Amino acid sequence: MSFISKLQLMNKPQKHQPSDSKIFFYGRISSAILVSSGALAIQKILQTKVGGTIPLFLLSYPAVFGITGLCGMIPGLIATTITGLGVLYFFIPSLDNNVIYNLADLLSLGIFLVVGVASSMLIPSIQIKQTQAKLAAASESLKLYELMAMHCRDIILFIRQVDGKILECNKAATLTYGFSHEEFKSLTISNLLADQAPSHTHDLKSDTNPNGMLWESIHRRKDGSTFPVEISSQAGVTMGETRALISVIRDISKRKKAEETLLTTGEHLRISLASNHMATFDWDIIQNKHTWDNIVHELFGTNPETFRGTTEEFYQIVHPDDLNCVKEAQNLAIKTGHSKVDFRVIWPDGSHHHISSCKKVYRNEAGVAHRMIGICWDVTEQKVNEKALRLATESWLRTFDAIPDLIAILDSQHRITLVNKAMALRLKKQPHDCTGLFCYNVVHGLDAPPMFCPHSKTICDGHAHMEEVHEIHIGGDFLVSTTPIAGDDGKILGSVHVARDITDRKKMETELRCAIESQEEFLAIASHDLKAPLTDLYLTLNFMEEIVKQSPMDQPQLFDMISHALKSGQQLVVLLDELLDITRIRAGKLVLEKEDMDLKSAVLEWVSIVSTEARQKGSQITVKASDSVVGEWDPVRINQVISNLLSNAIKYGEGKPIEVTVLADLQTKCAKLIVRDQGIGVPLEMQSKIFKRFERAVSDRMIHGLGLGLYIVGQIVHAHGGSISLKSEPGKGSQFTVLLPLSDIECTLVDV
Repeated sequence: MSFISKLQLMNKPQKHQPSDSKIFFYGRISSAILVSSGALAIQKILQTKVGGTIPLFLLSYPAVFGITGLCGMIPGLIATTITGLGVLYFFIPSLDNNVIYNLADLLSLGIFLVVGVASSMLIPSIQIKQTQAKLAAASESLKLYELMAMHCRDIILFIRQVDGKILECNKAATLTYGFSHEEFKSLTISNLLADQAPSHTHDLKSDTNPNGMLWESIHRRKDGSTFPVEISSQAGVTMGETRALISVIRDISKRKKAEETLLTTGEHLRISLASNHMATFDWDIIQNKHTWDNIVHELFGTNPETFRGTTEEFYQIVHPDDLNCVKEAQNLAIKTGHSKVDFRVIWPDGSHHHISSCKKVYRNEAGVAHRMIGICWDVTEQKVNEKALRLATESWLRTFDAIPDLIAILDSQHRITLVNKAMALRLKKQPHDCTGLFCYNVVHGLDAPPMFCPHSKTICDGHAHMEEVHEIHIGGDFLVSTTPIAGDDGKILGSVHVARDITDRKKMETELRCAIESQEEFLAIASHDLKAPLTDLYLTLNFMEEIVKQSPMDQPQLFDMISHALKSGQQLVVLLDELLDITRIRAGKLVLEKEDMDLKSAVLEWVSIVSTEARQKGSQITVKASDSVVGEWDPVRINQVISNLLSNAIKYGEGKPIEVTVLADLQTKCAKLIVRDQGIGVPLEMQSKIFKRFERAVSDRMIHGLGLGLYIVGQIVHAHGGSISLKSEPGKGSQFTVLLPLSDIECTLVDV
C-alpha cells in the first residue's frame, strides 16, 4: 500500500451499522412526505381562501426540488409519488365532494409527478459529479502531501498509539537514522531513544493532550551514534481500524551546537566584560524600565540600594556640560539603531569620571523602538593619558617649530611627512601643505633626487650622512644632515632631514679668508714700507758717521742728508699713525676735538706743503675757492683727510694736473671738498672696496702704502656726520668728494 493510499485510508469515513442505516433511510422518507404534504396543503388552502387556481410551482415544485436534493433519488421519488397521490385523492377531494377537479388539476398533478421524478434523477447525478470532483481535488492534495512528506527534511513517523510501533515513515527518517523502510516497520518509538533519554511512551498512549505534545529528546541511529531531536506529536489519527499518532522529528544538532556556542560566547563575553570592568544595561523604552548590572554602580559611584536607574536619575549624575551630548546620542540610537558617546559623571565626592558608552536599539514588528541595550566602561585613565600625550605632543611640536634649523621628516620615497615652521617658511608654504610633496621637487626644483642627496645615502646604507649644499632654489648655503628612522624590524623607513642655514657663516668664512689674505698682504706691504724708510734712515746715518769720521763735511751736503733722514722718519711716523688710527677706530675710540676752522685755509696750507712733491712728480695743483668755508670740525683729523687725498692724487696722478675745489653748499648746508686728478683712475670693480681696510686701487708694489688711508679718511668723515664718494674712470682719473656738515646735522651726498 502506498503512502498516499494510507493517507486516504486514514481520512475515509467509517461505515455505519445496518440498523442505523435503515432508521436513517425511513427517517428521510418520512421527513420528505411531511414536507411535501405540508407544501401541497398550504397550496390548496390558499387556493380555497383566495379563489381560483394558484399554480403549483409557487410552493409545491420548490418543495420537490428541496426534498429530492435533501433525501436523494429514491426517497425523493417515493415522497413525491405518495404526497401527490395522497393529497390529490384523499385530502383535496375531501374539501370538494370527493371528486377530482377539472382537467387543469389533473394536468398539474402530472406535471408535479414528472418534475419530481426528473429532479430525483438529475440532482443526484449532479451531486455525484460534484463528489467525484471533490475526490479528485482531494487526491491531488494527497499527492502533494505525499511529496511534501517524502521530501521534507524533518522526519515524519506514523506510530501506533497503543504500543508505539512505527507504522510508516518518510524518506528523511531512513536517511537520518540509517534504517531501511522495512526495518523501521519492525521498530517501536522506544527503539529510537538513546539510553540517557527520558521516555514519553505513556504520554503518547493517552489522549490527554488533544493539542499534541512538543518536547526535546536524544535519539540513536542505527550505527549507535546519538543526536538531539525536537519531537512534535499529534494523537487521534485513525489508520483503518487502528488509532495512531503522527510525529514530526527534527534533528536539532546544529541548533544545540549554536546554543552551546552562544552560551559559551555569552559566558566569555560576561567574563571579558567583568575583567575589563565593563557594565551592561537594558532599557525598556516603552515601559521606561532600566536594568543595570552591579558594575554600573562602581562606574557611576552610585548606591545600588538607592539608585533605581531611571532616566531621570541617570541624567542627574551626568556632568551638566555633557548632558546634551548624552541625550543626542540616545536620540541618534533610536533613530539610526546605534550610537556611541563619551561623557562625564559626577561622583558623590565631587570627582569627575569619564565614561564611554555604546548603544544598540531593537524595534518591534510595528517598527517602533522598544528596547535599548548597551555597554559602558570607565575611560578616565585613558582620557588623562590622552591629555598628557596631547600636551606632550603640543610641547614637542612647539619645540619642533621653535628650532631655527630647517627640519623635515622624509619617508623612503623622498616624500615629506612632517616639516617645522622654519622649513615651511623657506618653502613658502603652510606646514600641512608640505605633507606628501617630494623633497627633491620643492627643495631643489628637480624631478629626481640629486647625486649628492644625503637622504638617498641614508636609505641605502642606514647610516647618518652630512653634506654642505648651496641651494639657489630656497636661497643660501646649508649644512644638511640625515639621521635614519628604522622600524621595529630594523628596516629603514625614512630619515630626519635637518638643514642648518650656514649662509652667514660661509660669508664670514669668506670675509675671514679675505681678511687673512689682506692681512698677509698688509704684512708684506707693511714690512716692505716700514723697511724702506728704516733702511734709508739707517744708511743715511751710517754714511753721515763715515763722512764725519773721514773728513769735515760741508754744510749743504750735511743738510741734504739730515733732510733725507727726516723724510724717512716722517714716513715711519705716518705709517705708525695710520696703524694707531686703525686701532682706535676698531676699538671705537676715535675721539674728535672739534673747534671752528676754515676749510679753505687748511687746504691752501696743505697744498703749499705738498707742492714741492707734486712738482717733483710733474703735477700742478690748482685750488678753486672763493670765500672762507668755516665749520666746527676737528682740525687734526680734517688736515689728515686733506693730506691723504692730496697724497693719493699726487701718487696716482701720473704727473698730470690736480684740481682742488672748496665751497659751501647752501642746499645741503655742508662744506664740499673736491679733489680731482687725471691719473690712472680706479677700476669699476674696486670702487666699492676702496674705502675698506687694506684695499688699494692698484697692486703695484712700487707705490708705497698700507691701503689704510682712504679707510681712515672715510671713518673720519663719517665721524663728523659727513660723507665721501668716488667717481672714477680707468685712464681718465678720479674725483673724491667730501661733504662736511656746517652745523650738527648730517650731510648726505647728492649727485648733480
